[in-house]
Amino acid sequence: CTWTWTYDYKGTGVAGMIVTSKKSGYKDKSVFLPAAGFWRYLYLQDEGYNLRYWSSSCYLSIARALSISSLRWDYQACSRELGFSVRPVLMYSPTGISIDNAWLTLFVGKKAGLTATVKSNYNKTVNKSVKWSSSDVSVATVDQEGMVTGVNAGTAVVTVTTVDGGFQAECNVIVKEIPPKTEIGKKAVAVDLGLSVKWATFNVGATKPEEFGDYFAWGETEPKTDYSWSTYKWRNDSYSMTKYNKRDKKTTLDLEDDASNVLWGGSWRMPRWEEMEELKNNCTWTWTYDYKGTGVAGMIVTSNKTGYTDRSIFLPAAGAWLSSNLQAAGSYLQYWSSSLYTDDPDYAWELSLSSDGRSGFSGGRERGFSVRPVAD
Repeated sequence: CTWTWTYDYKGTGVAGMIVTSKKSGYKDKSVFLPAAGFWRYLYLQDEGYNLRYWSSSCYLSIARALSISSLRWDYQACSRELGFSVRPVLMYSPTGISIDNAWLTLFVGKKAGLTATVKSNYNKTVNKSVKWSSSDVSVATVDQEGMVTGVNAGTAVVTVTTVDGGFQAECNVIVKEIPPKTEIGKKAVAVDLGLSVKWATFNVGATKPEEFGDYFAWGETEPKTDYSWSTYKWRNDSYSMTKYNKRDKKTTLDLEDDASNVLWGGSWRMPRWEEMEELKNNCTWTWTYDYKGTGVAGMIVTSNKTGYTDRSIFLPAAGAWLSSNLQAAGSYLQYWSSSLYTDDPDYAWELSLSSDGRSGFSGGRERGFSVRPVAD
């Protein structure tokens, strides 16, 4: 803009700055900032030849202001207790809103955060104020930061609404009861294959061998609908791991972050990588497309140990979740170990097998894999 000092704005006798746009198509438009002076303590000072306007920007313990006189144009960082003028600006209205999850599953008493994105057709400042609400607060509540809390088992719809324009987006919330650990643990049988640990007969979240069960990001103890870095519990906004990293030197999941132990209790836990290797090297692995007539594909794992060759477990090919998509169910199985891949803490050791013999050994921690518990 062009800034022009006047001592008599439009014949009013008021001094100040006429601020005229230099932008093409807007050169006929201007605003006037009167030289209203400023208050210090009990006194109005410099009225008529100085104007000071607060910005909303902090600078350490003081704040930034526009300070102009008939002789000088300047920005200043000023003491926050002074009385300056305020000239408002108007934010552009949004054109829509979206939410990061269309579906959210959580247990009673647990919390999960939702993120809303306010949309606009302009590359300009937009009013991003929103309000959050729940269709049934007896099932799920939501605070004004988008944090959802499961209250009772059931379903509810969480809605976010723009304050300006009333645009809305919704997330369907499913709240589940957490069964008592003793009941879950008693349903699973620990199969002794003659190895260093006993293996459970079915996955966490399942009730029988052929069920896929739930999927978990590594070190998380609740299933969800988006398995990406943006929703991963142990990664911050700087894209670094906050736990299980080269600084804390933790290489095995603590029981509090072990889905098997948190959800099943007792001595159940996720297998360490060396225990997965032991299973891989001391058993016969047979692919089937129809486990015991159930139509479920996966691996039958039969012990090769003397005295245990009549014993086996079944690992269904449950696939894996990447972002918001379940992939390769029926043709691929991926199971987490509790062991960190120390060469790159973004990864953890996992058992990965397909119907055509492909295998893998480490996966990104944000992905949703199956969990098969073991017991000592």
